[in-house]
Formats: sequence, C-alpha cells, structure tokens
Amino acid sequence: MIDAENSIEPWALVRFKNEILSIAWRLDGKELVTFIGEDKPEDDVRHIEDLPVGINRIGYAYCLSSNLYLIDPLSGKYHKITGGKHFVRQMAWSRNGTFIAYAMSKDRFYPYFTDHNYIYDLETMKIS
Repeated sequence: MIDAENSIEPWALVRFKNEILSIAWRLDGKELVTFIGEDKPEDDVRHIEDLPVGINRIGYAYCLSSNLYLIDPLSGKYHKITGGKHFVRQMAWSRNGTFIAYAMSKDRFYPYFTDHNYIYDLETMKIS
C-alpha cells in the first residue's frame, strides 16, 4: 500500500491499455476523473466508401471514441461513467465535488462538435 500522505515519489494509480486524453482532480483531492480513448487504430481500420471530413477540412480514417472514468487515487479502483461509441471532449468538477459536467458528441461525422452536455451526479450515480 502506498503512503499517499507522506510519499514524494510518483506511483501508478491504474494502468489503462489506451491513451488518457485528459484528467481532472476533484477539488478535495479524493477522486479524479479522466476520459480515455477506447479504440485502437489497428482495430478500427476498414474499407471506407466515404471519408468524413470535418469543418477544418482535415479528413480522418478512424475516430477514437472516448469515455469518462472516475478513479479513486488511493485504491486505484475505477468506475466507467459513459460507455459506447461516444466522443467525450471536455469535463469539469462542480465546486462542491458532487457533480461532473462533461461535453460529448455522438456524431461520427463531426466528433469534435460537442452537441450534448451532461451532468453526472456522484451521489446517485446517474447521468442527467
């Protein structure tokens, strides 16, 4: 077990096989939230008849979906908040640390346009 209060050395909280795209600590330091790329580019390669092109005119051959995770830094245990082919792009804790707001897109043609905003309630573990 890590002595989190007195340790000055870094340690691995949890290892994910895919890329961590962003991370944010709760203000009291008890938990953190992160969104992580879910797909591997090699697994998502396929024949493309129409290549989606974003508004910035940069085409992409695959989209890495990303989902939101809540991590307990002392135990390393985590809870997946979102699931499926979503594109979570931004997140933030509420000031009192009881809610997580996040922006997400479900549109594979425009994954960087966040068209859905959600609130995750840590007490009820429900998304609204």
